[in-house]
Amino acid sequence: MVRGIHTAACAMIAERERLEVTANNIANSSTAGFRKDLITFVQGRKMQMFRAGDGSYSFPYVGELGTGSVVLGVSVSQAAGALVYTGNPLDVAVLGDGFFALSSPDGIRYTRNGAFSLDSQGRLVSQEGYAVLGREGVLRIEGEAEIGPDGQVMQGSTVVGRLAIYRFNDPSGLIKRGQTLFEPSAASGPAILTDGNLRVGFLESSNVNPMQEMVNLITIMRSYEACQRYMSVQDEMLSKAVNDVARV
Repeated sequence: MVRGIHTAACAMIAERERLEVTANNIANSSTAGFRKDLITFVQGRKMQMFRAGDGSYSFPYVGELGTGSVVLGVSVSQAAGALVYTGNPLDVAVLGDGFFALSSPDGIRYTRNGAFSLDSQGRLVSQEGYAVLGREGVLRIEGEAEIGPDGQVMQGSTVVGRLAIYRFNDPSGLIKRGQTLFEPSAASGPAILTDGNLRVGFLESSNVNPMQEMVNLITIMRSYEACQRYMSVQDEMLSKAVNDVARV
């Protein structure tokens, strides 16, 4: 019975973590460039069970008893989101598996969110206020400019820079920082400069399916409630075993 309570508690902890991941996905379903989180579970430690007694059994080994599920980790889905037309000349979406590069206080970060604007210094910046990097450093624009499908930034007939687009050998190995920023890891490999293939005036939407996430949310709540009921039953049985059986 105590094992049953432990198993139910493990399941409730796992469902709580799944709830947090699902809620975050739903909250960012309209965030441009957001990649949804995926949570993975594994079976917890197994216990070997043997018959109790004087050891006279020919086969004392009964089998294994599971102790519930535990969270293995959270990964990021790198599936592309749909393109949404905005008409803003500084909104850019990457086609394929490329990423924009941003200069943040913590180093270079990579993103699929191409909702750019100009700051007071004439720098092209992200929604976080981080400078967008071109192939030759921070992009500065004075006045109106036009971004081409290859990433070239034009002012009239003058090329003032070119957006730097990077790819990774294994994008699934990128480490998420915040909602739409990523940092390379040993698993992803280093950033590799590549040719841009862009859609100007478009943004890549989140790859979250709100309806599916709502279904997941309902499933999680029902599972959590079932674990609560099971724990209550186990607690009642334990109470009877301690208070009633002990009198016999």
